[in-house]
Amino acid sequence: MQQVQWEESNTEIPLAQIGVIGAAYLATTRTEENVYQSYYKDLNKFGYEKSFEVNFGITLSEFYKEFDKFLNKSDEEKQNILKVN
Repeated sequence: MQQVQWEESNTEIPLAQIGVIGAAYLATTRTEENVYQSYYKDLNKFGYEKSFEVNFGITLSEFYKEFDKFLNKSDEEKQNILKVN
């Protein structure tokens, strides 16, 4: 929901940036290998939703809720989670 609202109100910022943040969040909170390798290898076998669930241990719907909570945190909290110096 937040992603849709963001897209409607922030036309200057490419939506791809949210995808990059989402990948960084998954790589930090799950495993980097699953984000950049296993998920994509399993796409043909399972489809995108099942591959996501298999590789990240969470449904896409659950992830969207979790990621929305992350996006609503302060910049400092986000940086701490993403381990940005």
